[in-house]
Amino acid sequence: MLETTIKLVTLDYVQGLPVMELANEYPMLTEDQETDLIASVEANGIREPIILFEESVLDGRNRLAAAVKVKLEEVPVRYFTGTVEEAEDLIIDLNEKRRHLLPVQRAYIADKHRAIVSKRAHERKLATQKNNAAEELRADMPDEGMSEGSQETGPTREILARKHNAGKNAIDTVQKIRRVSEETMQDPDQDGEVLTPRAIKATAVLTKMQKGTITISDAVKNVFGEPGQDINPDDQSKITTAKNRLGKITTDLLNDFGDYAQVLMEVGNEVDQMYVRSKLVRLTGFITTMNAKYGGDNFDNLIDPDENRDYWSEVESGNRD
Repeated sequence: MLETTIKLVTLDYVQGLPVMELANEYPMLTEDQETDLIASVEANGIREPIILFEESVLDGRNRLAAAVKVKLEEVPVRYFTGTVEEAEDLIIDLNEKRRHLLPVQRAYIADKHRAIVSKRAHERKLATQKNNAAEELRADMPDEGMSEGSQETGPTREILARKHNAGKNAIDTVQKIRRVSEETMQDPDQDGEVLTPRAIKATAVLTKMQKGTITISDAVKNVFGEPGQDINPDDQSKITTAKNRLGKITTDLLNDFGDYAQVLMEVGNEVDQMYVRSKLVRLTGFITTMNAKYGGDNFDNLIDPDENRDYWSEVESGNRD
């Protein structure tokens, strides 16, 4: 909940607080907008309070920067009380209202949000395991792992896409580029690991994505190259054969299933119709398995195999309640 009380606190105090991770991912004002804001703060002070949450800045980075430049001694603040998930929802809401974000920027921020929540869920899981282990030691009980219902999980791509108004495929693309940006290789000259050339390129592309100065398609080309690039003729032949065979198998499967199912549903008895439905369940299960293994958009798959949709669903349920 956003408190209605506005307090005056010293600029030094607010300036010393960290900015919430998700808030930091939104682009700062342009140079012209920053100039206008500084002039406004110098003439009228800060009219919209800076919002704080648990000793961190939730909203107001630009206003705070302007206050520093005009050397204000005090700034108005309001406090937000609630969960960290609710605080992040407020960050999204406030920035959505103020900024025109390009699709590539929305996808970039959504992917960063996924990483933030995943990291927090992992930390909570470790803390729970540590607490459980301590309790088991005190009770002199054997280790049985985490207690039921204590496992922390992560967000689904679909929920993140909805929250940030971003495309699910675009979020996946940003994540792939981010993973490339973390690639390292051994460098004997530097006696350790350094980023690969492709990782350096991917890091530069991510910066452009955050600023909105590159499109998703151009980002992919910059990092991964044009489709088919750097593929030798033998591999290209294998790729062509695999595509043709997969296409035929898929077409035959769908056509044959539809033809035979229609006969049994129209001519067969109730047992035959139940047989069709059981095969449909098996087919759906197979598609779900393939989707989980290779990715896709037909099902609500997770962004990362190690994450689980229950955590984010609980957050959504709590927010609705």
